[in-house]
Amino acid sequence: MRASVVSLLFAFATSVAAEDVVRVGHPSCQENLAEALKPYGLGAHEVPDVFNMFMNACIDEKGMIYIGPPTAKKGDYMDLRAEMDILCAISACPDDTSVCNNHKPKPVGVKIFSAQ
Repeated sequence: MRASVVSLLFAFATSVAAEDVVRVGHPSCQENLAEALKPYGLGAHEVPDVFNMFMNACIDEKGMIYIGPPTAKKGDYMDLRAEMDILCAISACPDDTSVCNNHKPKPVGVKIFSAQ
């Protein structure tokens, strides 16, 4: 694994949060995941919480959590192994107003290897 940061401290952004912080109609991670899972019969309310790969979640000296600028570099990666069949949806943060991606949404690459 060559990942800089992994976070379980923050949930994904929802359309409600996006309307508060961003602009109406701006896609959110929750909407991206719901759209990816729709063909499998799952609704938006059934999208589980997320595992934030490469999100720089920080805790300050007062114990407050915040999102810092990304520390991941192009080419950083994480290997994950499924021990059973899974359904997985992936979203790179689409928020162009967030420090989590330096205000520049970027694509994410995924490679799926067959079981050995």
